Amino acid sequence: MRQRVSYDEANALGRFERMRKIFTAGLMDEKKGLGDPSAVPVFIIGMPRSGTTLIEQILASHPKVFGAGELRDMATLAEQVSAPGGSSVPEAVPAMSGERLRRLGADYLHAVSDWHQQQSESPTKCRATSSWRASFISHFQMRESFMLAGTYATPLSPASRSCSPAGNPTAST
Repeated sequence: MRQRVSYDEANALGRFERMRKIFTAGLMDEKKGLGDPSAVPVFIIGMPRSGTTLIEQILASHPKVFGAGELRDMATLAEQVSAPGGSSVPEAVPAMSGERLRRLGADYLHAVSDWHQQQSESPTKCRATSSWRASFISHFQMRESFMLAGTYATPLSPASRSCSPAGNPTAST
């Protein structure tokens, strides 16, 4: 039997509008370079069936890259973020200091490092290299991925990001 998905369009559109208002070009410029300086992660964000998995597999075929798949670590970390007055992500991001952004980025990289270590110990789970710090690819197809796109960008300043438009997996930006 198919699983039913609970979806509230008004709520989803409201969340997108909040993200648009908060993660402005001005905020991104203000926070640029404040996050963790690692250039290791590469994020590919796209809708289901848009080619994110294919892009991840192509990039992960390089011996110094591993594909991490769809990780929820940043979403989990974002759920723990709060600002004075009780606001959470995304509203808490503008008030986050450079130190807090660096710590959030470092926590994310540590979580991925732990995950990679577990995968490396079980060769049937993934083809992870022993030098994971070369680069790793994580792709996202979940609706929440778009909601957290700005959150990925601020604590991981130099991270590469690619958006795979639906229907055209070769047109990444």
